[in-house]
Amino acid sequence: MMINIVLSRSGGMADALDSKSNDGNIVRVQVPPSASILWKKTNELKAKSLDLEKRFKMLLIMIISQMLALFLQCAILVLDWHIGNF
Repeated sequence: MMINIVLSRSGGMADALDSKSNDGNIVRVQVPPSASILWKKTNELKAKSLDLEKRFKMLLIMIISQMLALFLQCAILVLDWHIGNF
C-alpha cells in the first residue's frame, strides 16, 4: 500500500492542500502489509464500539420510556383516587 504525504512549510496539516498554498513536496511512503492489518483491526474495533454505543442508547431509551409509562399509570391512579374521594 502506498500513501502520499505532503510536506508543507505552512505548519498546518501535512496532508492539507488548498488552492492558495500548493508549494509542498509530495513524498511517497510504502506502508508494510502488517500496518494495513492493524488499520483493519482498528476499524473493526471502532465499528464494534459504535454498535455497543447504539445498543446502550436504545436500552436507555427503552428504560426511560418504561419509567414514563409507569409514572403515567401512577398519575392516573392518583387522579382516579382523588376524583373518587370528592
